[in-house]
Amino acid sequence: MTINPVSTTSAKVPPVVPGLPLLGNSLAFLDKTGLPVELFRLAAKKQGDVVRLRAGGRYIYLVSHPSLIQEMLTKRVNDFHKPIVLSRKPTGLDRFFAGGILTCDYPEWRPQRKVIQPLMHAKHIESYADTMVRFGQKLLSSWRDGEIRDIHKDMTQVTIWIIAETMFGMDITHTPSWR
Repeated sequence: MTINPVSTTSAKVPPVVPGLPLLGNSLAFLDKTGLPVELFRLAAKKQGDVVRLRAGGRYIYLVSHPSLIQEMLTKRVNDFHKPIVLSRKPTGLDRFFAGGILTCDYPEWRPQRKVIQPLMHAKHIESYADTMVRFGQKLLSSWRDGEIRDIHKDMTQVTIWIIAETMFGMDITHTPSWR
């Protein structure tokens, strides 16, 4: 996300997470496990709720305080924009979600939000609780004593099961997982 210059004229610049000369924090993003969660955790712990990382010649802002995230996503959505990709070839999440609610900027995002918003209402989310518990228990029943598990894969699997059932009415627990 980039910050609207109008809203940053009097704001302090967040601290930069230390990295290598020229490369910054780029190497942390090349890890095969995905996002550098440990780097994010340590940066927030040592440097505060808003920090900058350097990767790929760009600054990436990490906002880690829940109230700041809520303010960005709900109250000041017009002040924060996703960077414009200059090439025609989709990159990053756009390869998978091109023009979707996760990757598009406010004008394109707003109508999509209106479509999905009823599903995110507190009453609907409460109705998902039984499904969430059921799938959580299903996952736990597959665990064995002494077994080493990849919790990220497990939680992603449970999330997919829950979304498939609650949003689309589909039980996909019998389809092969990607283990």
